[in-house]
Amino acid sequence: MRRSICAAKKSNGNLRFETTKASPQPSRDPPQASQHTNGQAPAGGNGQSRIREATEAQIRAIHAIASKANVHLASQLETDFAVSTPKQLTLRQASDLIEKLKSRLNQTAS
Repeated sequence: MRRSICAAKKSNGNLRFETTKASPQPSRDPPQASQHTNGQAPAGGNGQSRIREATEAQIRAIHAIASKANVHLASQLETDFAVSTPKQLTLRQASDLIEKLKSRLNQTAS
């Protein structure tokens, strides 16, 4: 948005008005948080990202849902992610597995 500034100047006893374009003002809004993909976060601002591990809450949910859905968790982990325990999953992988297990649980309940 462009704004103009009206300035009054006195020259030789005469009042003169000038209109000038204002320079863009920096936004006063706080900087927006960057959008991270699930499972990754910035690592020190160097443009690289570090992989975030599954949370304890996700690990508990995986065990609980797999148990209710009668899923052999070790086999599922090995097949889908080539790991042996939920602790070895990334945050994103754990989230994906939870969704998959929930959908399987809903299918067995139907």
